[in-house]
Amino acid sequence: MAPKPKDASKRRKGSDNSKKNQDGTTLSQNVNNGDDKCKQCSKIFINEGDKLVECERCEGWECQSCSKMSDLEYQALSQSGSRMHWFCQSCNEEAISAVKTSQLIETKCRQYVREMKEELLEHIEEKIDKELDSTRLELQQVKEEICGVKHQIANQDMQAARIIEEKMADTAQMNVSEIQERNARRNNLVIFNIPESNKVEPDDVKREDSKQVEDILQRIDAPCDFNVLMRVGKKGDAPRPVKIRIKEEADRTNILKSAKKLKGSVIFINKDMTPLERAEHRKLVTERKRRQEQSDTQGLEAHWIIRRGQVVNVMRSERSQRAAVDKPQEEPPQENPPQEV
Repeated sequence: MAPKPKDASKRRKGSDNSKKNQDGTTLSQNVNNGDDKCKQCSKIFINEGDKLVECERCEGWECQSCSKMSDLEYQALSQSGSRMHWFCQSCNEEAISAVKTSQLIETKCRQYVREMKEELLEHIEEKIDKELDSTRLELQQVKEEICGVKHQIANQDMQAARIIEEKMADTAQMNVSEIQERNARRNNLVIFNIPESNKVEPDDVKREDSKQVEDILQRIDAPCDFNVLMRVGKKGDAPRPVKIRIKEEADRTNILKSAKKLKGSVIFINKDMTPLERAEHRKLVTERKRRQEQSDTQGLEAHWIIRRGQVVNVMRSERSQRAAVDKPQEEPPQENPPQEV
């Protein structure tokens, strides 16, 4: 007894009409085409009860007698479905050898697949370990770089703090010095373009300068007590400015307000400014000039001046004042009369 044939429909013949048995095999009878001939005894079987079985390998037919198959074995094979196979005597050894070879191939394939899986897993693990080592190394380098950056930032912060502290100290010292210098110059004024004396003696020169300053103060209706301190700067072609000190601060304020009466002459009066004040004033003069040129280019009505440390447009201020004066007062809103319901 061996595995059942491939084509279950040819396993057994002997019935009058084709029909299927319980396992799905076909029972049929071919009496004239020679298919029902036993390959061992060459006998042709045509009766309904004849029993033959087909070899699953060579597809040859053998009768029950030649196959040495009992009725019980024949019945079991017919009802086994795909669970049993049968091979003739000449094919049996080769079929068994093929099955063993197939099993051996299957075993070797499973072993090969297992080994390939193990090798692949080992390769993957090795690759993952290398990548992890590389990642760890990169992380370590990043940590070291971060530590270096932190250390550098800390040093820079310390340097910045030291510089800021020094700057603050210098600024504080400068502010103190600047305040002291401005207080020392509080009652001083500088008058420009006063002709220089031709006298030789310093006292004669000072008296002549004092006389010219007195005449200027009389001219602007701001006479007061003052002292001529010096001529400022190096002597050259243009007359050097005259620095004077006013005894009373109120008189100094009055002179600055009245200095506009000198408009149209070459003589003008300024405060005695420190170097820092002069630098700030130069910036304001540059900004005033820029804004005036911009307004003239755009055809705008503007007159920019320096007032209280800022550049302002007096034409705009005048227009705002006139608009405020000419603006009619709004009438109080009238209450709506009650609606009839």
